[in-house]
Amino acid sequence: MFTFLAKQGQESQVARLLTANFGKPKLKLYSGSRGQGVLVTLDSEASNRQIDRFLHSQNVPGSVQRKNKYKVVKITCNYDAIDAMYRGLIAVNEVFMAVVDGHFRKARLIYHDPGCDCCGGWHEIEYLE
Repeated sequence: MFTFLAKQGQESQVARLLTANFGKPKLKLYSGSRGQGVLVTLDSEASNRQIDRFLHSQNVPGSVQRKNKYKVVKITCNYDAIDAMYRGLIAVNEVFMAVVDGHFRKARLIYHDPGCDCCGGWHEIEYLE
């Protein structure tokens, strides 16, 4: 369920945009911990992130464009992650989202050090969760 706290008379703009693109929202006066205004709620098949990004693209004050929390890297083999590290996209022990066979998986590139001078260490992808 998507919720947006409209302040200073912007509830009509938000309701008009949501009705035209996602469905009919419900409006309710609100006074609580988030402040005072009109709480706009919407039950929709669209994700909250998609609706937030749409409202931000329409220049609605108070809306935010949600960005990816983690960097996204396409992985087909272990060398893709190492290549991404050398290009500066990810760092060792940094959590990122790996796209593996079309699915997102949380991963981290780790470095194994055997502890001797004759052998070099190696990088490996560790999938989390």
